[in-house]
Amino acid sequence: MKFDYRFTYRVTYVVRRGRRSRPAYLTGVQPVEIVEVDPAEAPLAYGITTSPYNGQHHEVRAFGGSLWWQMFDRSGNPLEVSAFIQQAGADWWKVSRVLDPLRRTYYVDQARTLKEFLEGRVLSKDEKKFDDSNREVQAKQAERDASNVIFCGGRVLFNGGDPVWYANRDDVSRRVDLEIGHSDLDRLYYDHKLGRGFMTTGPDRKERITCASTSFAFGLDEKDLALAVIDDLGYEVNCHSESTAFSDHVPSSSAALCVRASAQNLRDIACWHPEMRRDLPELKDASRTSPPSTLRADQELLRRFVSLSYRWQFGDHADRVDAARKALDRLEAFEPLSEIDEEALSMLGSLDLDDRPSTDPAA
Repeated sequence: MKFDYRFTYRVTYVVRRGRRSRPAYLTGVQPVEIVEVDPAEAPLAYGITTSPYNGQHHEVRAFGGSLWWQMFDRSGNPLEVSAFIQQAGADWWKVSRVLDPLRRTYYVDQARTLKEFLEGRVLSKDEKKFDDSNREVQAKQAERDASNVIFCGGRVLFNGGDPVWYANRDDVSRRVDLEIGHSDLDRLYYDHKLGRGFMTTGPDRKERITCASTSFAFGLDEKDLALAVIDDLGYEVNCHSESTAFSDHVPSSSAALCVRASAQNLRDIACWHPEMRRDLPELKDASRTSPPSTLRADQELLRRFVSLSYRWQFGDHADRVDAARKALDRLEAFEPLSEIDEEALSMLGSLDLDDRPSTDPAA
């Protein structure tokens, strides 16, 4: 299904006989397509029951090599395609949260269109003095947003990744709430207390990042490991979820998620810590709305952060250094063949073993 994705982009311009470049923010429209999938093409991979939704059953479907999760309104009802289309025309600011929960592809409702901007304004005849290159960037981001959502069986599903056990600690009551959620670090509840926005299975973004960045996130088949870690703490466990597998999908380790979450946590808080932005230049312009990074970039960021640990031995930074170190160690232990090794493995697999030089002395 195709529809118009609205976004805001930045231009710079110079008026006729002017010298100074000026900025402006305009509304752009990009036709995008959300794939419509027949339920038979997206078989059920997991069924998840969570007690916060009064025992409601949540479906996770497999399609195109990814796992797709349901979205819900504040009442816990699945988001229907018809409701999504209707709201897209009535309140784009709200419905765009389905496609872009962190506003990476930002949208300003009051921004003018290009036609409205040009009315009554005479620009320089030099086309080089009008720069709208940001429009292409935003348009491509809009297409990426749409590619992470599908319509299946009349409902809206998003690419949420593997199911993960999140162990949310309460150090005051010495209790841990163990709950299954998706592994997307972008999805968040938007003003759900005010009756707006959309919900997803499991804990919210803040809890997911907090758990994973401190290595308290575990793969679906790592529940025994989670219970052992909690038992070592001597905390009480409250398990809020159950899962049923309906396919041969092999759950992945959460080690990579812990690295990603630890790195994202640094990006989220960098704006409040000038000393971090000073010593880690890659955090200078970082925020939660920065473009998603690769696992390799996240590892390098954490390694640099840990290498500067002598500068961070105060306040919460010391805890963050320990968390980053644990995440890196866990990835090395559980996933030695991470994406860093994939290129080397693919090169090895492309070798023609029949062309190897002979090592026989008699040859």
